[in-house]
Amino acid sequence: MLVGKNRFKSSRTADSGETKEIGSEIAPALGKPGNKQIQVFDAPGVGDMELSLINIVADIKASIQSNETTFDAALIVIKIFDYRASVQEVIALKAIKNFFENFSPNQVFCIITHCDCQAPDESTVAKKLDSFKKWGGFEVPKDNVVYFKNTPESLQPLIDKLKRGNMKFADNLEERCSKIAQELPGDFRRQDAAEGTRNSSEFMAFMEIMQEQNRDFIKLLSDQHKTSTELLVQIANKPPVIIERGGGGGGICSIF
Repeated sequence: MLVGKNRFKSSRTADSGETKEIGSEIAPALGKPGNKQIQVFDAPGVGDMELSLINIVADIKASIQSNETTFDAALIVIKIFDYRASVQEVIALKAIKNFFENFSPNQVFCIITHCDCQAPDESTVAKKLDSFKKWGGFEVPKDNVVYFKNTPESLQPLIDKLKRGNMKFADNLEERCSKIAQELPGDFRRQDAAEGTRNSSEFMAFMEIMQEQNRDFIKLLSDQHKTSTELLVQIANKPPVIIERGGGGGGICSIF
């Protein structure tokens, strides 16, 4: 609804990971003529259990980074059924912090969905933000929490707080992605010990899915490279084709 269309699912049956590929739209804020123009990029959640992180990074580089786009805000869209940070939320927070150059926590907004059904109380939100800070690596300002009630008007506080920023996706996204993956197992073990979560085992199951998807992706690239190599070898082994130039001058050119 940031651009007049429903981007945030607000039914109780909505799963995380509704978006499967990056898209963008430019429109008046909240879809209301006369409001300032905004561009919204809708991207898959980096903690989406159905998508390979490597594919998401590749999609980011192809869809956004090549345009040298800068961002004024980054949104994390969640539903609160537990004050403790989930696996997906921790991965999303670490990605937001590490994927951007010129990162600023003040430009991160937390959109809480399902508030038309039952909004969380202030104590639960405060505990959730504290868990974000402890395990996600930075503090989302309390004033940047937006309670989404499935109406454009409930997103007005976000529009009012938007300020010009200069966040930009880093050139070395793959390296940063690898660094996050190396740190997460230890982080989740510490969170399990401190908060009684089971994020470590959930993350390991997630990693197994990612590794299987990455193997398929790497095999696809390998097969494509093999096909290209075989074609080049075939071309290289062909004898030169001699084309006689007209006019009897005896000049020739070779085409391989």
